[in-house]
Amino acid sequence: MKKLKKYLKPLFLWTVLGLLIGIACGAIGALFSKSISFVTLLREKNSWLLYFLPIAGLLSVAVYRILKIGHVGAVYIFESAKSDKKIPKGLSVGMFIASSLTHLCGGSAGKEGSAIQIGGGIAETVARILKLDSKKQNTLVLCGMAALFSAVFGTPLAAAVFSLEVVRVSKNRISEFYPCIIASLSAFAVAQFFKVEAERFEISIARQFNLILLLKILLISLLAAVIGYLFCKTLRYTSVLSQKILKNDYLRIFIGGCFVVLITYFIGNNEYNGSSIEGIYRIFEQETVKNETFVLKLILTAITMGFGYKGGEIIPSLFIGSAFGSAASVLLGIPIPLGAVVGMAALFCAVTKCPVATVFLFFELFSGKALLYIILATVIGRFCSFRASLYGDVNPIFKHKKITD
Repeated sequence: MKKLKKYLKPLFLWTVLGLLIGIACGAIGALFSKSISFVTLLREKNSWLLYFLPIAGLLSVAVYRILKIGHVGAVYIFESAKSDKKIPKGLSVGMFIASSLTHLCGGSAGKEGSAIQIGGGIAETVARILKLDSKKQNTLVLCGMAALFSAVFGTPLAAAVFSLEVVRVSKNRISEFYPCIIASLSAFAVAQFFKVEAERFEISIARQFNLILLLKILLISLLAAVIGYLFCKTLRYTSVLSQKILKNDYLRIFIGGCFVVLITYFIGNNEYNGSSIEGIYRIFEQETVKNETFVLKLILTAITMGFGYKGGEIIPSLFIGSAFGSAASVLLGIPIPLGAVVGMAALFCAVTKCPVATVFLFFELFSGKALLYIILATVIGRFCSFRASLYGDVNPIFKHKKITD
């Protein structure tokens, strides 16, 4: 009986805490998702808002300075999930406001990266209120990351796995998947209650598999992995170089905003502003894409994020991967949807170094279709993209030690 109580007590505790974080993050995630959708629609109806992006940048820096959270990013949140680092109290509010400003005025960024940071901040606030010890706080941060990701993107299984895999938790912490999945599923349920639409892509691929097709898929996956590596390096060097040349935060983000406005003006359309999630839908629905699309999105995202705007790189990564894959499929003579999904999976895995989460994510996004192609692309993306990721250079999965080129 004592042994039974020994196991039931933590099970009950983490079920309750997982549900608590899931409900709280689900509600806030729904609000965040609807806010991003609202400002995006507002920008699409009023294209002149793009010209206010430099001003939006200044406001973002002011918000971060007031809340004293300018030094915090996704990597900081990941480290706080496995150390004694404390997440600033105002992070969730600041990220919510700054990300909304970025999307309102057309910065090239997603929302999932912001959601992870907001979720981590909410979870640590709850941990402080409940006066939990540092170990439980770390677990709760993982739960918050998973819950917000699940709420805004609608992929609860992938969100739970991603929160553990991207943080590179040690093997003895795998049991924390339980509270993460509880938080993720409950957040997803709450978001669905508030009618947040889960992202799902329709794909129709004929049942065919031969050596030539396999070689073409492997080639697209390999090239997408290399592009993922270049994307990570471009983001990093843009950030380092901009900070070195423009040391003042206000000046740096203002000039970055001006660059985005000018490039968008010369492109002649707003296809690459915001997250470009609609562009991914168009690729699978219309099966057409311009060859330069992935390059333009990569450049605009690198400038937006590198110069200090807040948002995320996940949806832009998916867009870049699908755009490259579809363009390559035309040249190689294979179905565009197949090339797009392969490019997406390989590049996403390349930039996150999370193969397990990649498989789960694409399983949910494509309702289990094209799974064999996705697994092949994921393997290539993981092992052919060198060490660079969106979150620093990393070793194989679940390794703590960081290494640099």
